[in-house]
Amino acid sequence: MNPNRLRLVQVASWQDVSPHLRRIVFHSEELADYPYAFNGAPMKVFLPTDGQTVPNFPEMTPTGPKWAEGVQRPFVRTYTVRDFHRQANTLTIDFVLHGDNGPASIFAERVQTGQTIGVSAP
Repeated sequence: MNPNRLRLVQVASWQDVSPHLRRIVFHSEELADYPYAFNGAPMKVFLPTDGQTVPNFPEMTPTGPKWAEGVQRPFVRTYTVRDFHRQANTLTIDFVLHGDNGPASIFAERVQTGQTIGVSAP
C-alpha cells in the first residue's frame, strides 16, 4: 500500500485546551504506516458533507486528485499534525472553535466519539 494514501480515521477523544481551541484525537489501524516526520507538518482533513457519515475520496493519479463524476466532494481543509503516536495509531489535531461559520469549526463544535473523517499524509 502507498504510505501517502488518504486514510479514514475515527474520533477517539477530545478535550478543550482553551475556550476556543479543541484538541481532537483520532484513531485508526490505517495509521500504522502513516508517514509521520514531525509535529507541525501540514496535512489535509476531509470532512463529510451533510448527509454523509464518511467522506468521499478522489482517485489519486500521477497528475493529482481526480474526482468521479457526480461524487459529492467533502469539505477539505488544511491543518497541522499536533501529535502522532505510532504504537497507539493515534493522530491529534487542534481545531479552532469559532462558531457555525465554517465546516471544520462546525465539526469540532459538534464532535462525537466514533465520527469518521479523512486525512492525507503530511
